[in-house]
Amino acid sequence: MMQHDVAVSGAVRADDGTTPTRTRWESMQRRHRLVAHLESRADRATVDRLVDALASDDEEPLERTPLRVRLVHVDLPRLEDAGTIAHDADRGTVRLREEPD
Repeated sequence: MMQHDVAVSGAVRADDGTTPTRTRWESMQRRHRLVAHLESRADRATVDRLVDALASDDEEPLERTPLRVRLVHVDLPRLEDAGTIAHDADRGTVRLREEPD
């Protein structure tokens, strides 16, 4: 199993330094759960499957549309910028990037 803790933590940052702490914490938790879900799979996952997994994984069920928007426009780009995942927007798939040796 690959460990992406540093890259996930590095992908959690406020856009302008004013994001409330709770929002940053929730974002970090969501990204950790997303990476854990990808680590449990042998291959890539669709964005829809990630949305379903994260929505049902939460203590309170999350609405899928706002969660999908956050994933596509915030979480996935940040994790991709951090080098943790590869997101193919055209195919709607996400996979973990291999860690360098």
